[in-house]
Amino acid sequence: MPDINETLRRHMRLLHKSERMKAVFKDLPIVSYRTDKNIADILVHGFLKRCFRITKVKCTSDCER
Repeated sequence: MPDINETLRRHMRLLHKSERMKAVFKDLPIVSYRTDKNIADILVHGFLKRCFRITKVKCTSDCER
């Protein structure tokens, strides 16, 4: 993949030629990346959510005094 940060930095002056774009892009935008879920993420996280789920149990005896 090309370096998007460098491309934005290099062409920021083109965005600032338009007053409308200057108002939208006051500062350099922050670029971040996120990986997609794979089959391992789906299986492991689904299993862990079931294992650590807290269930509420209603007390039927006179233990709350």
